Formats: sequence, structure tokens, C-alpha cells
Amino acid sequence: FFSGYTDGAAVNAAADYDKAAALASAPDVGTDLGLAATPVAATPTGTLSASMASDSPAAAVLPQSSTSTSVMKFVVTAGANAATISSASFRVVGVGASGDFNNVYLFEGGTRLTSGRTVASQTRTVEFSNLGLSVGANSSRTLTVVVDVSADATSGDTHAFELTSLGTTASVSGLPLRANTLSI
Repeated sequence: FFSGYTDGAAVNAAADYDKAAALASAPDVGTDLGLAATPVAATPTGTLSASMASDSPAAAVLPQSSTSTSVMKFVVTAGANAATISSASFRVVGVGASGDFNNVYLFEGGTRLTSGRTVASQTRTVEFSNLGLSVGANSSRTLTVVVDVSADATSGDTHAFELTSLGTTASVSGLPLRANTLSI
């Protein structure tokens, strides 16, 4: 099983094994093998709250082939310390096919922040990474989820976008956030 293993001292009897010494010399497998140490979860620095924007889109019917349609608008607000948002994850809930949307984007005002993403068919999630959005101390940013509806979208399908997580070093409150239900 461990043929040729030469690291450390031989253990001939259970009494020869010093667990504390073994852990001190290599606290995780990565360190033991000379690789990067196993990451430790960061301690949250500051706070970030998420809430629906007062002008988030109302429930509506989305026509097939419609483009640049806003489906969710939300606000992120930092507390006394600035925060940076590195990623945002959404889930699409409702009775409808993930293929009803060709692309999903994240906007701030009229500025598109991301390239188009697709809704994962198995998990019905959309992930935006490498955002690098700074939210100043005691400041807010308003973001909008925008979609392109497929020409083959099924009439009668229903969808609601839900913000499930924000990647940040801040402690986040207000999640999950669910937008209004939209029909095709």
C-alpha cells in the first residue's frame, strides 16, 4: 500500500506514533506533499447587505426572441468598511426550461459588466465570476440581471431569478433575494 514511502520516521509500534508531532510537521496533506497548504476560510471583514431595488421589474410576460430584457434589479450596500464583490450566483426557479434563455448578463445602469452566461441545465444556476466590484464604505451599487429570451422558449413557462450568493470577504445579509415571476 505505501511501498517505497520514506517520509518521516519508521513506526514500529503504536507507542512510536506521536500524533501531535505529526500534525505540527504537516498540518494538512498539501503541506505534507510539498504542495500549497489547504486554504483556510477568510474571516469576514465588514458587512454587505443585499435588497431588491424599488424599481425591480414587475411580473410580466416575456416574448420569445426578446433581447436585453431586465428581469431582476437589486442593491448591494456596504457597511462602515468598503467591500469588493468577486462573484455572484443566481438560481432560476419556476416551471420552465433552462434553454428558455440564450444569455444572462449582469449590468450596472447602462453598462454591461459581464459576457453572456447560460443557465446550467442540471442546476438551473448562473454564475458570474471575476467581477471586482468595489462598494465604498456606507455606499451602494445597483445591479440588474438582463436576459435574451430564446426564439424556441416554451410559451407558458415561468421563471424567477434568485440571487443566492455573493463572493466577497464581507459578511453578507439579505440573501437569498427572489425577483418577481416572469412567464414566456
